[in-house]
Amino acid sequence: VYIVMLGAMKLQNPTVIWEDVKRTTIPLVVSGLKLWPLAHCVTYGLVPLENRLLWVDFVEIIWVTILATQAAGGGSAADGHGASSSTEEEVKVATEKP
Repeated sequence: VYIVMLGAMKLQNPTVIWEDVKRTTIPLVVSGLKLWPLAHCVTYGLVPLENRLLWVDFVEIIWVTILATQAAGGGSAADGHGASSSTEEEVKVATEKP
């Protein structure tokens, strides 16, 4: 839903949005499976009750950073390689001399 909403707000073609969803879904699921179980183990095993809300908010900031990085094409959490965005490619093509 996050990737679809970003594409809709950018007024992108539905085909481009679908390609972004296909490109980012599996890496985001893998990232979530790496982050959240560990975060919950720390939350319920180590963090005192009065500090849990602060800790979970901190982990959520990290998670939103991961989401934003993936949505921007900045890298795959699964393999560590970035995918170039269409904007970078458009700039490169626009600046090439004939």
